[in-house]
Amino acid sequence: MFSRVLSFTRTQRAAVLGAVGVVSTTSWTYLHNPVTAESEKTRIVVIGGGTAGITVSSQLLKKDKDIDITVVDGSKYHYYQPAWTLVGAGLYDYEDTRREMRRVVEDAGADLLPENVNKIRPDENKIVTTSGREVQYDYLVVAAGMTTDWTALPGLKENIGKNGVVSNYDGGEATHQAIQALDTGSPQQILFTFPATPVKCGGAPQKVMYLAQEYWQDK
Repeated sequence: MFSRVLSFTRTQRAAVLGAVGVVSTTSWTYLHNPVTAESEKTRIVVIGGGTAGITVSSQLLKKDKDIDITVVDGSKYHYYQPAWTLVGAGLYDYEDTRREMRRVVEDAGADLLPENVNKIRPDENKIVTTSGREVQYDYLVVAAGMTTDWTALPGLKENIGKNGVVSNYDGGEATHQAIQALDTGSPQQILFTFPATPVKCGGAPQKVMYLAQEYWQDK
């Protein structure tokens, strides 16, 4: 068990709850300047530099700047994935959803450790990165997010982005190309799936459907 329990306001509680997703070993994150035992600041480690991890870090630092937050994430880039539905509809540029991870973390006021997390040792209040680096914390926020398993559905991985099979969760560019290429002058059968399993954005399947319908109606 963690040796200390976080006490949040309603806003902070909502941010943290929104950050805790499905943990995947392929999407762990890292830390920046290591905090020494002599530090008087509260040390918070956030695993994951996605939208949830950045939001939690930013909100906590707005409430109290006298804390030390380290975001642990090995990704070079941060992708604002909520905009990928708009990319699919042609309302947003995919490149505008990507920024360098270090810039995003530092703009939030936190530090970045560009490594992946290999182990969590809650009894010792520490994490261990894939390089073997140990990082102490007072509080730990797990916001590792989800990894899309394209192999879970037979035939999906081989066809995603081609043969009329597209997905919001693949960046949205192929979705927009498919929407544009559809021949609206003849009857077409279009299938939008709404997964019952956990997804990154529950509303995305409906949003792109409504936006696509509007595009085809105006075409």
